[in-house]
Amino acid sequence: VGVGVAALLVLLLIAAGALHLGPARRFVLQQVTSQLESQHIGFTADSLRYNAAALSVSMEGARLWSLDAPELEPFASIPSIRVNLSARELLRGRYVVESARVTGLDLHYIVAEDGRSNLPMPPARQAEQDPSSAVQYLLKDTQIERARVRYEDRRRGIDATLPIEWLRVDGQPTTDRHDVLLEAGPGQI
Repeated sequence: VGVGVAALLVLLLIAAGALHLGPARRFVLQQVTSQLESQHIGFTADSLRYNAAALSVSMEGARLWSLDAPELEPFASIPSIRVNLSARELLRGRYVVESARVTGLDLHYIVAEDGRSNLPMPPARQAEQDPSSAVQYLLKDTQIERARVRYEDRRRGIDATLPIEWLRVDGQPTTDRHDVLLEAGPGQI
């Protein structure tokens, strides 16, 4: 029995190690892309690294856009992001981000002349009809540095930009509420 358990542990360690090899990482990125596409969200990333045991993910050069208006610029460009999830809360069915660091986030919301936008709009979900099926999440310690938010309405000739020096989100586990603080620079219209 002891040899069988030891052999099983060795196989599990080999499988866990294989998850971190290049082909497995490309497969995971392909699966993430496919899942987002099913929600009408386009996604690419120059690199994706993760540690399955620590539930941490980092990406470089990520971009998100609406598959309903792919000719418009991406809604979000994220040069660098690092996220650590809580394993204990994930087992409870909640997504709790223990910490996240985002650098250089660029959000660009466009409303085109024909009224379409680059904001990804997933199909209507059951959660809208049944609030108890909504995704449970908490962002405990999230920091965004050197971001830019731009709103461009081409129908009305509006183009406004707000540079954000930093933004911090602190989630409170006892209340499931978030405190948001930000420091922004002068905007442009």
